[in-house]
Amino acid sequence: MPQRVMRAIASPPQMFWAPVELAMMNFLIAGVVMIFGFAFDLNPMWSLALLVINHIILAVIGSREPHAYRILMCWSQANRKTKNLIKTKGNKFVP
Repeated sequence: MPQRVMRAIASPPQMFWAPVELAMMNFLIAGVVMIFGFAFDLNPMWSLALLVINHIILAVIGSREPHAYRILMCWSQANRKTKNLIKTKGNKFVP
C-alpha cells in the first residue's frame, strides 16, 4: 500500500510528457485562441503553433521539475497578503 502512494507522489501524472494540469490549461488557452481566431478571420494555424510551442516548453519544464504545477500553486498561496494586520509594536493579527 505505501508503495502506491510513494509512486504517485514521486512520478506525477503527465500528458504528452508535460504535467497534466499545465497541459490541460495549454489546450484550453489554445482552443480559446482558435475560437477567437475564427471570429476575427485569423488563420487557425497560429493557435496550433502556439499549442505546440507552449507544449514543448511545458515538456522541458516538466522533465526538469515534475511537480511544476504544485510548486506554482504553493507559491501563489504563500504570496497572499494578510489584510487583517493592525499597527502595533509588532504586527498583530485581528480576525
